[in-house]
Amino acid sequence: MGDDRPELPPGRGASPVPLRLRGSGADRELLAQIGRVSAPLVARRAAQGLVVFPLLAIAATFGPVAVAAVGVGRQVRALVGSFSWGFSIAASTLVGQELGRGDEAEAEAYGRGITRLSVLVYLLAAAVVLALADPIAGVFVDDPANRALSADFVRVAAVSVVALGVDGSITGALRGAGDTRVPFVATLVGAYLAALPLAWAGTVVPALGVGGLLVALVAETAVPLVVNARRFRSNRWKAVSREYRPEPTD
Repeated sequence: MGDDRPELPPGRGASPVPLRLRGSGADRELLAQIGRVSAPLVARRAAQGLVVFPLLAIAATFGPVAVAAVGVGRQVRALVGSFSWGFSIAASTLVGQELGRGDEAEAEAYGRGITRLSVLVYLLAAAVVLALADPIAGVFVDDPANRALSADFVRVAAVSVVALGVDGSITGALRGAGDTRVPFVATLVGAYLAALPLAWAGTVVPALGVGGLLVALVAETAVPLVVNARRFRSNRWKAVSREYRPEPTD
């Protein structure tokens, strides 16, 4: 059978936007804005992934049991924290829409409302994980001696996931305003200037020991939450959003 579909003119079809090698000044400005907003997001995700390697290297100084426990704690935290994407995307979408309309007060109300909802949801999720810490650790570890340490990391992960989830909502609101640099810096501070030094401190302070890894797990999410929450309350993200919004027309 022949193809009865009508032929489409150039620039039509699945991708109706024509490819132009030479863009206008407006196109270049749009690409520059996209780069300014997206580059910190890409760098932030890379920083979050790369910090795992030095953390595991530090954990290795305490033996394979500690490495496994750190892995269990981070896996549980990542699993429970996965639905923070819903809050984050909702915040960035709704805040961005209201800012696009020029209604900064409504944008702030959406950001605060979604953040409050995420606090409630993550407190409930953390309570469940805390109550089931030992059985959850048993899913990953069979040996009773190793299971106890893994359960401790699961409990700490439950505490740190609250900060992770709430920070996701706040970061989403900032992202909706195009304010992505501060969350990137907050991630660097939390992971590399707080979590790593605290984990390393456990290797040189005998009284701290593996506890340094536990404290680092909390600091990695708590520090960015504090930085980003202060940024949201400062309302500076509204000024950032004005740089990307079109001028109002009469």
